[in-house]
Amino acid sequence: MKLVNKVVTVVTAIAAIAMLASCGSTSGASDSSSAGASAAPAGPAPESPSEPPKYTFEGSELKIELENMYNEEFLIFADAKASGGYAGKLVSEESIATAIVTFPAGDYVGLVMEDAPDGNHDAFNVFINDTAYRTFPSDPPIGTYELTTRTPMNLHFDAETTVTVKIQQNDPNRPNKPGETGMKLDYIVFKKK
Repeated sequence: MKLVNKVVTVVTAIAAIAMLASCGSTSGASDSSSAGASAAPAGPAPESPSEPPKYTFEGSELKIELENMYNEEFLIFADAKASGGYAGKLVSEESIATAIVTFPAGDYVGLVMEDAPDGNHDAFNVFINDTAYRTFPSDPPIGTYELTTRTPMNLHFDAETTVTVKIQQNDPNRPNKPGETGMKLDYIVFKKK
C-alpha cells in the first residue's frame, strides 16, 4: 500500500510540474525576483523519509518543513515562495504528514505556515498525539503564505514529553467539522512561550 501511495504521489507531482511548465507564464519569474522570495530549488522534490523523523525542541523555536516530514498522499512540489523552496498540498482524505517531537517541560504554541486559495480550501487538522487542533488562516484567507495565528495550538507539558505530530484533513471524532483539501502548507513551527 505504501508503494502505491508513493507512486501516486510521484505521478501527481510529475503531472503538476508538467502542467506548470506548459502554462508558459512569465509572471512567476518576476515574483521570484521580488524582495524576500527565495529561488525555486533545482531538481525534483525531496523524497519523503521512510518513517517519521525525530526532532528535539531546543532553544526558543522548532521549525519543521513539510517536505522533511514522513508523508503519504501529500503533493510535494517546488514553490519559490515557500521557506525551504518546497511546499506540500493536502490532496485527499488520505494525505498525512508526520514527525515525532520531544519537548522539554513548558508551554508552547504551534502554528502552520499556510497558503489557502479561498475559504473553501483552508481548514485541516493537526494532531498532537490523539488531540486534534482544527487549523486555518485568516477569514477570508489573504491569498499568500501566513501563519495560522487565528487558530494557535497551545501546548503544556509538565515533564519532558515525546509526541507524534500529524497533519491530516479530517478529525474522525468530529465528522460534522470536515477538513478540506487544496491548500499549500510550508512548515509547522513550535515556539516556547
